[in-house]
Amino acid sequence: MIVFKKSVEEHFGKVAQNFDSKLERVSSQLYGFLTKYALVTIGVYAGHSPSVCVKLRERRPDDKHITEDETAMMGLGVLKGFSDPSAPFTLSQITSAASLEAELKKLAVDLLSYGQPFLNNPNANWNELRLWLAEKIEKNKETTEQKVNPGQSSDYNGIFNTQDLWITVELVHRFLGISKIERWFPIFECVIPSRLKSVIDSQTNNECYFPISFNGVPSEKGRFGRAGYCDREVRILKI
Repeated sequence: MIVFKKSVEEHFGKVAQNFDSKLERVSSQLYGFLTKYALVTIGVYAGHSPSVCVKLRERRPDDKHITEDETAMMGLGVLKGFSDPSAPFTLSQITSAASLEAELKKLAVDLLSYGQPFLNNPNANWNELRLWLAEKIEKNKETTEQKVNPGQSSDYNGIFNTQDLWITVELVHRFLGISKIERWFPIFECVIPSRLKSVIDSQTNNECYFPISFNGVPSEKGRFGRAGYCDREVRILKI
């Protein structure tokens, strides 16, 4: 979280100043700031790809501090798509301190580029933005699913956190909706690729998020891993 803290404070501290605001630290994983017309958060979210995300919503009269209401917050990607439908969509993979720094810098630039009409405008049309988002969701109702059959081997994709030693697996993906995500504790019964093994074995690495495709046998749901934070245990047979 040291790199996250440093990068957020450097890049988004400057963005907040552009709107006569000040960046606030809510927790080790969440920062934010208030403008006259909007609330903005920058946070780390397990299961996201990338794992950092900028969200915002219209400011309310009772907003005095940074709070995050998941039912009302919209991702910066939504604002970007609404403001400029021709803007390219890129999905970054954060696998190192350098890529985390680059992603946060890009998000800060995008917020300045596409956020002005909503962060600094008393006449911002939030209702039109919400209607646009609702139409997008309606057109993309399809979901993708990774089915879990406890005790049986299958192929899965996830994000491996080598510091906390769990794999975040998105079991059900919904376009701009609430996805179903679990944390799995891995037991390797195969050869680990040298690149990944060197990071796991390192005591000082800053690279902690690895996209991983594997064949494994998941357990029934329970409490596994460090302090029981994982939903399942998975025997990994092939990477």
